[in-house]
Amino acid sequence: TDTFSYPAYQLQRSLRKDATGELVYCGDAENGCEDPKGLEGNGNFICMMLRTVKFSLSQLITICEEQGGVGAIIFSDGSVSGAWGAYTKIPAVALTEERGLELIQNFENKEVSIGYRIGDEPEYTYSYYTGTSMATPHVAAVAALVWSHFPQCTNHQIRYALAVSARDAGIDGCDWDYGYGIVQAKKAYNFLNEHGCEKSFGRLSRGGCTTA
Repeated sequence: TDTFSYPAYQLQRSLRKDATGELVYCGDAENGCEDPKGLEGNGNFICMMLRTVKFSLSQLITICEEQGGVGAIIFSDGSVSGAWGAYTKIPAVALTEERGLELIQNFENKEVSIGYRIGDEPEYTYSYYTGTSMATPHVAAVAALVWSHFPQCTNHQIRYALAVSARDAGIDGCDWDYGYGIVQAKKAYNFLNEHGCEKSFGRLSRGGCTTA
């Protein structure tokens, strides 16, 4: 049998565990999500659920869990993000609408698996997330590293050095998706080492792309 793999977002705070079972499409879960084998079922089914305004993520996954599901796959007709999160006792992942509909079409009522591991040693791997929640601690750490070499600089001067030395990404200049670009610790260090703190003060101290 051919094996297919669909990339999915691991929901933050969901149980990190593999799960295997029959894929059951539950729609928006308004009518619940039950084992297709009824009372004779072993509970090993995975809920395929459409996210709408009717239920929160936690409510959707709880419905699946309370009715015997061992895992949940959530898809939406809107945006899907790794920042989606819900405290759950079963593994849960999110798919785009396109992937979700494709999965239903090809694998409804067939055995599927949810896997969170990357490589052979899942306990030593990383999850993939995007957004400011991931970028902020990374940039803050780089700022602290650079500042430790130039403690005489102000926070505004360190920020300016990071901004002007960043590698531009996306559209030219500061933009909504990438800000000033990809932070580069060594280039920021070189900038300050060459120009000093006083040179490193522009009109970039208010945050975002503003120059006011």
